[in-house]
Amino acid sequence: MGYIVAIDIGGTYIKSGVWDDDKLVNMAQRDTPDTWDKMKNAIIEIIEGHHHKGTNVAGVAISAPGAVNQPEGVIYGDSAIGYIHRFPIVDELERSLNLRVAIENDAKCAALAEMWKGEAKDTDDFIMMVIGSQIGGAIINNRRIIVGNSLYAGEFGWMKLSNGATLSELGSPVQMATRFSRSKNLSANYYDAIDIFNFAEHGDLFASRLVDEMYDSICTGLYNLSVILDPPKILIGGGISARTGFVEKLEKITLSKLRQSGIRDINPTIRACRFLNSSNLVGAIFNFYLRFDGM
Repeated sequence: MGYIVAIDIGGTYIKSGVWDDDKLVNMAQRDTPDTWDKMKNAIIEIIEGHHHKGTNVAGVAISAPGAVNQPEGVIYGDSAIGYIHRFPIVDELERSLNLRVAIENDAKCAALAEMWKGEAKDTDDFIMMVIGSQIGGAIINNRRIIVGNSLYAGEFGWMKLSNGATLSELGSPVQMATRFSRSKNLSANYYDAIDIFNFAEHGDLFASRLVDEMYDSICTGLYNLSVILDPPKILIGGGISARTGFVEKLEKITLSKLRQSGIRDINPTIRACRFLNSSNLVGAIFNFYLRFDGM
């Protein structure tokens, strides 16, 4: 069997790599296009690039936002990339690439990666929360992903928090940076989350408030998940999970919220994903193997 190319379709970037000898190689990144035709061409270019490097490509494993129906090969639900939804995307890509294609939800891919070779390889039940431009997730019970009746199980970002806003709106570091940029009458993406953290650390009171509100919103979501599902472990994915002290602070605040409510017996361990920002790619590879090779 040849190599499988993994592609992670994100709201900001498309990331890609090849799984070889238990690691990702030939990693690359490009901006996410604004139309489906441009996206399809970008995927074709990625595959052709690996062919030109002499890689024997046998299939394509894709991580994408939305409610993925694997048997139908259609992405339902909604996401920041609206043009990938509600048409036979797998059939179209397989015809264009002349390769087998497997697509799974990005957060579920992250959970599969950690269950396969990461922080949950010895854990039967856990929750994954992926924090990025939006917030997604996955629920794993007895080493199986819970998909739900409408494929929405694990879409934690749609939880309503204060004033009717969702967890994605209040807890996303990207949304936090957008609020800061717009407060300065700048374009929405003028600053990124790293800038806001730096401003907060250097005494900017508004940046500090936004960072605190983001932490509180995420931990309110983790609190809710803890009392509903009582998982032994919660894993945090997304690029921000690699930030020093970030996940440790999430655990501290979440446990404090539980104790403040008088709950002393729920003690989830909260850890960063082992594969950090590569979890989606690794999990997409595992999903491809599961779908086509019966691992």
